[in-house]
Amino acid sequence: MRLSVAFPNVGAPHDRVALRDYAQALEGLGVDTIHVVDHVVYAWPGPGGAQRSQYRGDLWHLEAFTTLGFLAAVTERVGLEIGVLVLPQRQPVLVAKEAATVDVLSNGRLRLGIGVGWQAPEYEAMGVPFRQRGARMVEAVAVLKEAWTEPHLNYKGRFYRLDDVGMEPKPLQKPHPPLLMGGGSPQVFARAGRLADGWIAGPGTPPARFGQGRQAVIEAARAAGREHEVTVFEGSMFPQSPDPSDTLEGLRAHKDLGATDVLYWMGTARDPALRPLEGKLAYVERLIKEVWPQV
Repeated sequence: MRLSVAFPNVGAPHDRVALRDYAQALEGLGVDTIHVVDHVVYAWPGPGGAQRSQYRGDLWHLEAFTTLGFLAAVTERVGLEIGVLVLPQRQPVLVAKEAATVDVLSNGRLRLGIGVGWQAPEYEAMGVPFRQRGARMVEAVAVLKEAWTEPHLNYKGRFYRLDDVGMEPKPLQKPHPPLLMGGGSPQVFARAGRLADGWIAGPGTPPARFGQGRQAVIEAARAAGREHEVTVFEGSMFPQSPDPSDTLEGLRAHKDLGATDVLYWMGTARDPALRPLEGKLAYVERLIKEVWPQV
């Protein structure tokens, strides 16, 4: 299995030097993939304190593609992943351009995770109807693949239209960067099997549910004649203490269930020792040296 570590582009503020040093330290430790999170806005509570978002409107969050450009410039080998980009609320031909640019500037290190999101107020702020997110996702994936692979882009859908335009450069990875779909609903499993190169389990998904989701994606891929094209299955772990050995059982379970990657959500650690970047690095170092060899 490959090890992914969530990057702190969301949560407590950090300056560029601290973020650069953290990314380079993760690469030096041998982490396989650095994972960034996407959201553009968060909704403040409504009248009477009604919750409109899982988080407050003042949550510090660096934009995902801009952060990947920064990471591409300060690292050399580690993989770079968005997980997940809320694709239907963005213009897909622009996403195709941003992703291709990151892939070129990183020398082919991008994996693009995509999802439909969960914040209706964020969609409203982006000018996209929330109820259209599933249908838009299907068309947006088609636009991405065409923009990444064809010299002449001619797409005519319900939401998007490309009338004989071109987009260069193409991504370095051929035919395109791995396209991973995130989420835990039956609709996501079906779309991942039909359209994506892999699946990212939602944060905190237990191993048993990961295994069920993976099987559902494989069945959808088999029905679409794509069983051998869907090759990435990323599970997730939440550190609970400064001792990473308490995740060993979960890691072994993920491996037995067919995980190719496991993502550690370092930014959500509740233990005070894991909140500073130094504490996160100490955890990852122990994880790699003491725990990973036992998996």
